[in-house]
Formats: sequence, C-alpha cells, structure tokens
Amino acid sequence: MTLLDERGRLLGRLNLIDLLVVVVLCALVAAAYVRLTASYRVAPPFALPQTTVRWAEVELQLPQTYDWICDAATSGSQEHDPRSGDLVAEVLSCSLVEGLPHVRLRVCALEDTSARLLFKNDRLVPGRTLRIETENCILDGVVARIESISE
Repeated sequence: MTLLDERGRLLGRLNLIDLLVVVVLCALVAAAYVRLTASYRVAPPFALPQTTVRWAEVELQLPQTYDWICDAATSGSQEHDPRSGDLVAEVLSCSLVEGLPHVRLRVCALEDTSARLLFKNDRLVPGRTLRIETENCILDGVVARIESISE
C-alpha cells in the first residue's frame, strides 16, 4: 500500500489539498484568537468597595545587557492605560548598581482587604517580572524592592 494513491489522496482517504486548507484555517483561527485576546484588551482591575487604589514605589532590576537604558528611562517617563488614559506607572529615577540597571517607579496598584498589592492583574511582590511601556522605552525587569506605599 502506497502513501499516496493515483488520485493524490493520503492513504486513499484524504486529499492533500483538503488537508492543506484545513491546516491553514486552523492556523488562521489560532492567530485570530491570540490577537483578539491580547492582555491589553483585558479590562484593568478597578477599585471595588473592598479594594483601595494605592501608589507604590517599586525598584525594578533590569538585565545587565540593559546598561544603556538609563539614557532612555528618564525621570517623568510614563505609561498610560490605552483605554482610559489613566496613569499606570511613572519613572522616578534610573541608576546602575553593581553593573545592573535599577529603575525606581511609581505604580498605581490596588490593595485588597488582605493588604496585598495588585498591579496589572497580579500580586506586586519582589521577584515578580514587570513590563512597563513608557513613551521613551520598554522596561522588562524583576521587582527588587517595594519601598513605600502611599495613598
């Protein structure tokens, strides 16, 4: 028994052109799903009666290869929510500490009834990876310290 018969069917049952169309359609559906469910389309957390909006000062440690970032991450650079225009994060300062860039940020977080801070739908704790997209640069790093919380 051959893999393809005289009419181009796979194992005598499935036409290769039909298989190709099915594979392309599945790829298009998967791509559309990923595009339409992107994280920026998820509604941001909002203050419920049991949560409080808090401003937290966060130190973000970036990889050593980002030693140039302090030229771009200037004080006052901000990230805004694309839907509402509200301020999400603001760069306070940037410095090199032992060869690693550290960026101090002021971020808008929510505090729940258990005194946990939430930022971009996840807990704001040291060790968490954050991605902040300001108008000047994109900061991808790990939360090294949460210095203070104010209202």
